[in-house]
Amino acid sequence: MQTHQKIEAHKASASAYAKLLLCVSLTVTLPAFADTKLFNETTDGSDFKRQAVTYSPELIQSIKQLYHDKIGMFIHWGPYAQIGGVWEETKGAEWIMRNAKIPVAEYEAAAAKPFNPKAFNAEEWITLCKDAGMGFIVITSKHHDGFAMFDSKHPYNITDFGEFGRDPLAELHTECQQHGIRFGVYYSQSQDWHEEGGGGNGWQGWPKLNQERFENYYHEKALLQVEELVTRFDPLYMIWFDTPGQFMSPEIIETTMALVNAHQPHVLMNSRIGGGYGHFQSAADHGLMPYVNTSGWRDGVKVPWQTHSTVAGSWGYTSHKMDLHDNPNRSANNYIYELVDIVSKGGVLLLNVAPNELGEIPIGQANVLRRLGQWLKVNGEAVYGADPSPLRNPDLPITRQPGKLFFHVKEQVELSILIKGISTLIKQCYLLNDPKKASLPLKHHGDEIRISLPKNAFDGAQGLAVIVAEYEGNLTITDETLTPNIDGQIKLPVSKSRFNKMNMSYDSKFGSTHKIAMPWDQGGNTIIWDIRINQAGEYKVLSHQAFAPGLEGARYKIRVDHQQLEADPVVTQHGRDFTYVDIGMVRFDQPGDYELQLMMLDGARAVKGASKDSSGYHREFSLQSVELHLDK
Repeated sequence: MQTHQKIEAHKASASAYAKLLLCVSLTVTLPAFADTKLFNETTDGSDFKRQAVTYSPELIQSIKQLYHDKIGMFIHWGPYAQIGGVWEETKGAEWIMRNAKIPVAEYEAAAAKPFNPKAFNAEEWITLCKDAGMGFIVITSKHHDGFAMFDSKHPYNITDFGEFGRDPLAELHTECQQHGIRFGVYYSQSQDWHEEGGGGNGWQGWPKLNQERFENYYHEKALLQVEELVTRFDPLYMIWFDTPGQFMSPEIIETTMALVNAHQPHVLMNSRIGGGYGHFQSAADHGLMPYVNTSGWRDGVKVPWQTHSTVAGSWGYTSHKMDLHDNPNRSANNYIYELVDIVSKGGVLLLNVAPNELGEIPIGQANVLRRLGQWLKVNGEAVYGADPSPLRNPDLPITRQPGKLFFHVKEQVELSILIKGISTLIKQCYLLNDPKKASLPLKHHGDEIRISLPKNAFDGAQGLAVIVAEYEGNLTITDETLTPNIDGQIKLPVSKSRFNKMNMSYDSKFGSTHKIAMPWDQGGNTIIWDIRINQAGEYKVLSHQAFAPGLEGARYKIRVDHQQLEADPVVTQHGRDFTYVDIGMVRFDQPGDYELQLMMLDGARAVKGASKDSSGYHREFSLQSVELHLDK
């Protein structure tokens, strides 16, 4: 069909479709709506406890599959690869159109029109996915630039507008079916820089966006394309929505979910559809938790949270960033450890690759995935379908299968590990990669387990060895409430806390809140500790924080037992220069268990021209710990 014919057909179809939607009945139970922020690049900030849907039998099976898979391949690919994330003096990746404020016509001419990935081979991509030990893919069907990577009725798509003339998503869907890989798509529902009614395109000179104009766009393009995806790609495993904007009303979200459900009731939708809806929670970009989070679990259904990371240094392909083939600092070991850490805390990982303008996955990225797959081939029992750690804040990643605990140990000088908090008798320990299951020396006293490793423990283990600890019966876990030391001091590290929102993230390298994935720009972000006070009295409260120059507007408070203290962050030399700050005194009239909260009141926003400090870290408030010192 010629492009102009498609345009007219699209308009007619959209009009008829909008009328049809009025007749679509909603089959999910929905929560109260909470206002969303305008195009938060990470997540909508919904907390873990929202009840998004009533899980149908079809959805339960999909959730169980997601819980088993643990890892999938994320693929960011589109016309932005054609220009390699570079426009004049501006550098970026999939956000280059917005970062450089490229007009629509210029982006069409420089990126979309010449986009012709002649080297694309769907079979090679899906074979790599299998080799990596992944069970599903999620590929961009339309990113924020508005370009559809499938044969859509909307003419701005890869088969009609560019030079390629093929439908790569259709080819990938076919290969997924042949290789037993589940097929999912990413779809940017709110941002569309190519359309006047789409969000995020304020530099085009178009009229200011309002609810009416956005809804016209949504019904004439976004909703129509969602319908195309669920009818054309059957079976479809998941639609991964992104950056919900302020105009994503409950009615729009409900209509979208009902539409998908009507065609394929098993399709999973993530929380970035907006407003607290969705079937599972998506964390911040690169978002990690400091604790085991099973708050999304329902009766009989273990609903995992999900996070995403990339092996490419960015989400979309960039010509200006070093490929992993030449960057030894980002090895497969990093991602193996990241995966088991996420699984140990109840999560699932989407690991992203960024194909280039030719349709090739760069060799450095591919090699990382293959080495990950080699490790999983040997140690998969500790990952696939595994339950998270029975300890809420373990010192190393722990996963669990019936009758077995798996301790994931990084290569280290000391060939022994100490696990605290498990009282259940361990029968024997051995290395998972040891076919002979030779018993490891084991000392178990009370709730402390010490295991010795052989010198060759890490041979062929990609830097991460897995110890299997077999036990019988139910696990007995020590109370993990934080208690004072002999001097009456209680240290509350972020690593022993929990977060109230998914838009927060933990930096395991520094044991602190994450500076990049968690911008403290939304009031209400809260870090929570469970503490036990053994002695009544007054306690001095200290925070261990960093706050680089170039920020303004940040303020936080400590709240415990109906008392609160407010403080301004203290400026430090750079974003990882932590210092202790005396916040004030709190009093406990009697011993007991308490909940202590640190809450951000105002966001830390960088002043113009000061987005990063000299250390290379984003200029944002960062917290490592809070301490309570008994005043004697």
